[in-house]
Amino acid sequence: MKARRSPLAMVGAIVFASLLGACGPGIGASPTPQPIPRVALMHVGTDHVPPSLGTLVGRLADLGWIDGSHDELVSHLVKDGHVGGPRIELIWRNLEKEQAKDQAAAYVAEHVDVIVAFEDASIAAAQAATARMEHPIPVVFLHPSDPVRDGLVASLSHPGGNLTGVFGARDPVVRQLELYQQIVPGLRRLLTLVDPTDKATPVL
Repeated sequence: MKARRSPLAMVGAIVFASLLGACGPGIGASPTPQPIPRVALMHVGTDHVPPSLGTLVGRLADLGWIDGSHDELVSHLVKDGHVGGPRIELIWRNLEKEQAKDQAAAYVAEHVDVIVAFEDASIAAAQAATARMEHPIPVVFLHPSDPVRDGLVASLSHPGGNLTGVFGARDPVVRQLELYQQIVPGLRRLLTLVDPTDKATPVL
C-alpha cells in the first residue's frame, strides 16, 4: 500500500486492501467460515462528522462489503455506532480529544482488524496505541496535516510501518483561492478563519 496524494474515492479501496493484508488471503476465497472483519473508525470532534465518512462507506458498499443505500448506512453508523453485515462490521466513535487515547487502546484490546483514523488527534492516538504491538493493526489515516513531517510515514511513496492513507486535504484550499481570484480579478486580500490549534494552519 502506498500513502500518496489521492482522491477521497480511494479510501474504500485502501481499507479493502488493508483488510486483505490483516485478515489473510482466505477472506472471500475459502469455503471455511472466516471471522467477520471489523473496521474501527475514530474521529475527534463531536461538533461534526467528517464528510469523508460517507465517501468511505459508499466505496465499501460499491466494493460489495456492506449492503444498503449510502444515506441509510451513514445514518445508522452515526446513530448506532456500528453497521454490521455478513461480510464486514463498521464501528464508529466520534470523540472528545481527551477520549482518543483510551478509545484507540480499546480498539487494540478488542483486536479489530483495521483502524481508520480521521484527522490528527485520532491518527496520533491510533499510531501510539499500535506502535508496540508485535503484529500491529493496520491504520488508515484520512486528513493528516502532513504525514511525513508528523512522523506517520517514512515517505509518501514508501510509508513503511503499519500506517497508510490519503494525503491531500489542503489541495482544495489552493483551488478555492485560485477560483476566488478568477471570480474577483485583482483580489489581493482575503480573510480566512482557521483553527489556531490545527497543525496545518501555518501552511494555510
